[in-house]
Amino acid sequence: MSRSLELNIQKTIIDLEKLNNRKSLWKSRRISKILGIRKKQLSLLLDLLELEDSEFNTLWNRNMDLLQGENLKFSVTRVEIDLLNGHASKLTGKIDKNGKIIAIPSGRFNPFMTKKFFPKIYVGKIDAIGQLALNSSSLGLNFIARNRPKNFIGSISSKGEIQMQISEKINEFWQSNNIGQIVCNPFGTDNERKAEFLENKDIIMRKAAQRLKQIDKQLMS
Repeated sequence: MSRSLELNIQKTIIDLEKLNNRKSLWKSRRISKILGIRKKQLSLLLDLLELEDSEFNTLWNRNMDLLQGENLKFSVTRVEIDLLNGHASKLTGKIDKNGKIIAIPSGRFNPFMTKKFFPKIYVGKIDAIGQLALNSSSLGLNFIARNRPKNFIGSISSKGEIQMQISEKINEFWQSNNIGQIVCNPFGTDNERKAEFLENKDIIMRKAAQRLKQIDKQLMS
């Protein structure tokens, strides 16, 4: 299993080198491909560390515990104007350097079919380094005015399962604003818990970088 993961990581290294040397692709398309491969590479590295490194597993499990919370406030802090499409049904994001969850729309080619609907519930998962993905699991129907979510109330389980339900919305008669960004502080005022999570995250990411360097060195030898 470990060997298979190493070989797949080596392939991502080779693919990234090819893309960096390939100038014929449109810049935006090349950047998108590079980001996709890097995401896959990190996922493979984390899977490999899970098999090899007991300290990694301890830090990972601890961070999952630190993320647990109830009655968390998820606020829409930025909107985007879109005259044609409704709110995006998928959100992706991460925990930033300040310990806040930042989620933005993704999958823009799969928006809600019309502006008649708004998201009532999002569900998804977050991991021990703060990567998250959410999907709308329930829709509300607009009648006269158009409803835009303002706040959600949610929870994070020890397994990283996120559930959040709309708690406050704004009625917009003439606006075409969609959710542009959702922010949540999962640690509240507990700065010690936040500091421990961010420190553990840094150690995990350093371990991933070191392991990648070792595999790269083996590939070059």
